[in-house]
Amino acid sequence: MRYTIRPDTDKLRSSNCHKGVTHALRLNLLGAVNIEVAGRPLRVSRRGTRLIAFLTLSGRPQHRETCARLLWPQELALQNLRVELSNLRRLGVDLGPSRAPLLNAQATTDLDAWEQALDQDLSTWLAALGERLLDGLDEPSNPGLTIWLEQQRQELTKRIEATLQRRFELESVRSPGNAALILQ
Repeated sequence: MRYTIRPDTDKLRSSNCHKGVTHALRLNLLGAVNIEVAGRPLRVSRRGTRLIAFLTLSGRPQHRETCARLLWPQELALQNLRVELSNLRRLGVDLGPSRAPLLNAQATTDLDAWEQALDQDLSTWLAALGERLLDGLDEPSNPGLTIWLEQQRQELTKRIEATLQRRFELESVRSPGNAALILQ
């Protein structure tokens, strides 16, 4: 089965499915990073996961050269990117036409879902937060990636803090005892 990320949506289209049936690509960021298609884990290499995370979090198409420089800061960066794109295609994930200058992935994230689930049971909602954002993507020998990951962690932390504040305000009205749990 082959899934294609369509640039105009955040959906994957399966070539083996009936017309109009789509499967969402989901990037889990809250804790250990992983990728799901239609709710099932997709076994993607660490570099493939980094690429999908970079494209998803950037929120817009990126030049191949930009992706290559960030993920492979050595001489054969574009060649390594081509190999990884080929590996992803074999898994059914197509981030753009072959040899196209731009790559794109607009996956939904578990953070997006968490931000929208303000009415969920409080303990379940809080438990969804992982230990460390974007865990498993670090590569100490790649300073550019390290800087990018820290910037992303800061941005994601701001989103989480804003959502925690919204939930605190809701719980303060509904159940003041629960509001104290958010502050912990």
